[in-house]
Amino acid sequence: MPVQFYIMLAIIVPLLVLVVILSSKGKNLNSIKAKTVGDGQHGKARFATQKEIAQAYPLTAFTPDLWRQGKNLPDSKDAGIVIGFERKKGTPMCRLDCSDSHTLAISTTGGGKTTFFLYPNIEYTLACGCSFVCTDSKGDVFRDYAGIARDCYGFTPYVFDLRFPLCSDKYNLIHLVNKYIALYQESGKPEYLARAEKYTKITARSIVHTKGFDGGGQNAFFYDSAEGLIASVILLVSEFCPKEERHIVSVFKIILELLEKDSDSENKETYFHKLMRQLPPEHKAKWLAGAALAAPDESMASVISTAISRLLSFIDSEIEQLICFDNGLDTEKLCTEKSAVFIVFPEADKSKQFLVPLIIKQLYDECIEFANHHGNKLDRRMYFFLDEYGTMPAFPDAEAMFSAGRSRNILQVPIIQSLSQLEENYGRYGAETIKECCQNIIFGGLSPLSPAAEELSKSLGNQTVLSGSVSTGSSSGSGRKGSNQSLQMIARPLMTPDEIRTLPMGEWIFLKTRNHPMHTTLKRYSDWNIILNQPFNIPSHPLKPIRYASRETLIGSVHHRFITHNPEPFILETDYEPPAQKKQFNSYS
Repeated sequence: MPVQFYIMLAIIVPLLVLVVILSSKGKNLNSIKAKTVGDGQHGKARFATQKEIAQAYPLTAFTPDLWRQGKNLPDSKDAGIVIGFERKKGTPMCRLDCSDSHTLAISTTGGGKTTFFLYPNIEYTLACGCSFVCTDSKGDVFRDYAGIARDCYGFTPYVFDLRFPLCSDKYNLIHLVNKYIALYQESGKPEYLARAEKYTKITARSIVHTKGFDGGGQNAFFYDSAEGLIASVILLVSEFCPKEERHIVSVFKIILELLEKDSDSENKETYFHKLMRQLPPEHKAKWLAGAALAAPDESMASVISTAISRLLSFIDSEIEQLICFDNGLDTEKLCTEKSAVFIVFPEADKSKQFLVPLIIKQLYDECIEFANHHGNKLDRRMYFFLDEYGTMPAFPDAEAMFSAGRSRNILQVPIIQSLSQLEENYGRYGAETIKECCQNIIFGGLSPLSPAAEELSKSLGNQTVLSGSVSTGSSSGSGRKGSNQSLQMIARPLMTPDEIRTLPMGEWIFLKTRNHPMHTTLKRYSDWNIILNQPFNIPSHPLKPIRYASRETLIGSVHHRFITHNPEPFILETDYEPPAQKKQFNSYS
């Protein structure tokens, strides 16, 4: 045979062997990679590209050392939520979301909620000169940042410490009612009276609708009547009692005393009926208590007992030092001047946590009221950093708070450990509403058993990836083995629950409406060049004697004004003037 034949044979045989080997290796399961294929038949979920991130979230230098010296401060119009950390030429840079959106942060205990997420955001908010309210369950945040806010950024700090009320600023729960009643008595303007009545009803509703309240069920009448009774007595205490006695504990004491029967009356009527008879027919306190007045004696006693039971939480000698004195915080200053409010509550003592939603709800409502009277929007953005939002008692009308604040430049940042906390506190539909109102979601550091990982995985969506199967068999005739490979497209979550649970420390996922999710990084506050100064401490105040309103004083004041003194009614001029005389509206003053 020619030499050329052997040369060709020597080349072809190894090539055939190589082809067989490669083809056999190609037909195995390891050769099928879960790469993105198709045209989104099963989903088009993906992470945002660097170009998209740069367009949606501006990058700015994070220089607290210069900010605290008053240098290179960002403008209040550039306020936003810190959602990412980068470093350029040794300088920390922060990625910001500057939209007017509420942000829900999710991370388990020890996942970095405070030191990785909250501290950089507080520092940037201070640099922008925006007022904020922050809840603090351990006391670390106010100790670390109240002094920095005051000394480095010119803020006025307010600390309401429910753990140590003697080392706290004061907060009177009915101070807004007192404020507008006083303004009404000075000016006679009915809009002030209307505001006082509004905050009276809001406070009473907040007290009755505490955690675990389900509307009362078959006893709804007693709860609704108790709410009206509490509102009625708040209005009376604020209008007729001395200034030092205008607080919520006086309301409890007055209701307790009004339950007693007057032994001098012929019909043995209660002091409650005696007091209401002395009020003029148009007095709103009489109307608010109308359901209790119309009820039989036994039912009225149940209404008063229900009201007393809802006020029992305020009976605490320590807490009274905080809630029975005039406020140090003026909400107008909170909206117009640089103010930092820290609300510290004990994690273990549930008996004092109920005050946190009441205080925040009042601050929130007053900020909205201020915005309504000043262009329907605050000039500078205000943030409510609500750490441990899921462990606190439910906020009254929480869903309405989210929708009302956003358009007025008031944004919430609830920080929770698990999505199940929302459902436990607000029910299924309430939790869904809160999640939908938060157009920004950032999460990381979840528990290994966290069921939230499944829900978050679904929210990230699916992508279309390659899948398939390999079958191996032999021919019965020749005994030769062969492999068959089948490929198809399937849906795969952008991140599976186990991938979410195993995110490394400092790695977070950020979701925003109308944007692809972003894989981001947040570092511990020390990596941001944040230096914590000397801890902020409030000196212990001496124990103050508390003055309580009494039934005799209240009834005497009402009797003096409407029975003995009988002043001329306040006359309100209107645009319409009848030919004979001006129209007059009777009003109590």
